[in-house]
Amino acid sequence: MTDWPTVRLPKEMMDEVESFTKTAYAKKSGFTSKSQVMVAAVRDFLKRYSEFMKTIEIVDITNDSVVLMDNTLGKKINVTIKNQKVTCEIDKGQCIHVDYVWLLPKFHNVLKFS
Repeated sequence: MTDWPTVRLPKEMMDEVESFTKTAYAKKSGFTSKSQVMVAAVRDFLKRYSEFMKTIEIVDITNDSVVLMDNTLGKKINVTIKNQKVTCEIDKGQCIHVDYVWLLPKFHNVLKFS
């Protein structure tokens, strides 16, 4: 039997999860409980985040940029934030570097996008 330790989340988050479980989309997708939704969400996050960990490291975060070390390219990449738009200096648009920055809780806290 699987052991289920308790994890505390903000009430607003759990209200959103509960609302989701009542939707037709959730039912069609096979989600019947808040626990199933949370397990799926955490698994998805860990899968996506761990893929980035293989090649990208955080070098620095300021109020308007995040500097990453892309070990695949062998160089530092500056990702800028202006008017809530995130742009990579190399790719000039949506890319792995921008996707990575959006995953970081520290990014959201520094830029107050929670």
